[in-house]
Amino acid sequence: MKNTIKLIFLFAASAVGVWMLLLKDPMPSFTAHAMPAWARKYNADCTLCHTTYPRLNRTGYEFRRRGYRFEWETDKSAVKPDTSDVSYTPASYTPASVSDSSRAGELLYKKLDCASCHTIKGQGASVGPTMDGVGARRTRQFLIDHMADPEKHAKKLPMDHPQGSSMPAVNATADELAKLADYILTLPAIQGESRRKTRVTDYLAVLYGPNIEIEREDGATKRKTDARGLVFFAAGPVGRNFSFFVQPIPLSTEKGILGKFEMAQGLLNFGGNKNFVQLRGGQLYNLRNTGFGGTDRGLSDSLPFIFQPVNGFNPSSTGRGGSVEVVLNRTSSFKLFGISNSAVESEAEGTVFDRSKTYGFIYEKVLGKKSLSGVSFEFAGGRTPYSLDGVRQESLHFERYSFFANKSFLDKHNFERVNTMFGFSLIRDNRFLGLAETVNNEVTPGSRGYGYFIETSVVPVPKHLAVFARYDQLRPTNLVLKNTLFGATGGIIFDPVRYARVLFEYQRQYGARRVEDFRISLQFNY
Repeated sequence: MKNTIKLIFLFAASAVGVWMLLLKDPMPSFTAHAMPAWARKYNADCTLCHTTYPRLNRTGYEFRRRGYRFEWETDKSAVKPDTSDVSYTPASYTPASVSDSSRAGELLYKKLDCASCHTIKGQGASVGPTMDGVGARRTRQFLIDHMADPEKHAKKLPMDHPQGSSMPAVNATADELAKLADYILTLPAIQGESRRKTRVTDYLAVLYGPNIEIEREDGATKRKTDARGLVFFAAGPVGRNFSFFVQPIPLSTEKGILGKFEMAQGLLNFGGNKNFVQLRGGQLYNLRNTGFGGTDRGLSDSLPFIFQPVNGFNPSSTGRGGSVEVVLNRTSSFKLFGISNSAVESEAEGTVFDRSKTYGFIYEKVLGKKSLSGVSFEFAGGRTPYSLDGVRQESLHFERYSFFANKSFLDKHNFERVNTMFGFSLIRDNRFLGLAETVNNEVTPGSRGYGYFIETSVVPVPKHLAVFARYDQLRPTNLVLKNTLFGATGGIIFDPVRYARVLFEYQRQYGARRVEDFRISLQFNY
């Protein structure tokens, strides 16, 4: 039955991916959302992989990079944590007696949110091994050493941890670690439970996100209400090497069945956990969401200015194509990609843009061992064919050089409290559409410009509240002297209950365009 389900998903994902590649593109925009099916699959809290979704932490970044798998799901030599089938624990095992120290350890277990990875009596997440009956296999000193420095301790036990430990160090004093160990040793073994099987719902999720946007420009106020934000997700691994991601949007106003799909990707992953190669095909992004995991997951509903369309090229759109990526030691990667982008709407009357052809590479480096900090460099080049008043013109050629940096700051419990992102992009085009080809009988120079943004997010209340702010500047071309655009964006995210969200966002643009935007968005995930 399990193999049958896998074959069905493999066939469906492949068919949709090929269908979308051969025919016209679906909708070009994309908004990143959480995939709550993964939290349900592992019985984990969303904060296992996210600080405030869609922002990823280190665990979530590595989970996504492996094709939505944890390390024991990709490497044959890795040991899968037995979270339900614990029959290997001797039935004669007698746990330690409850003491004042173990009672204090139980409180610490809850305070440090150990249940986000481990289970006790079936309660908690199935990412790490169950704590039931651990004392039959581990000594008190083993538990203390492992919690103090899992990565270092794992190197002493290559049979148990062939790829190292993905568990973060427990930020506690030596006395607190001892109390935690005393509590774990009091837990009895649970016999006779069966291993949980893969369910169809492990691959499925749904999001509904109505929103209201109020825009004020030149004294005029516009109000936009969108209640059609219904999105379905079908995603996950099929076997050890293949993963897929399909995203239909049934209430889209786009014409045709393909207009009801926003994303379809297939991912092949070969190798272990530290070194591997990934092949990706389907709908890919130009520059947004292609680079370092920390810099492509902002919290705002609006995009930084450097992702706005210029000269018929939209850095934030998707297109059909493929990529190959080599990852070394989990932390360094080099990716080559080629994309045939979606057609861009006319920016000027009588101008029609065809598909842009984009190619490029991305290098990224994750820094540190705990938080999700790092840097990336991206290059994208290509051309955009277009016609003016029905007459075919010479293609617009473009180049984008982008640098991103991301720094996360953890509290004493290894939870990300503050994150800062910086992005810089150099924009080069062979000319700027709309300007005369010659000035005083001289050919106009190429269009050159730049843009940057800096964004900071703070999580004062884990799982429930986040605050973010961003500053933008964009100067798309040196040929138009008064086109510099500045912007300030701020917002609050509140998650009152699991899988529900309220977002308040305010943005003020000034310079070449003076606009005020206020957005209220709701999200319901399951």
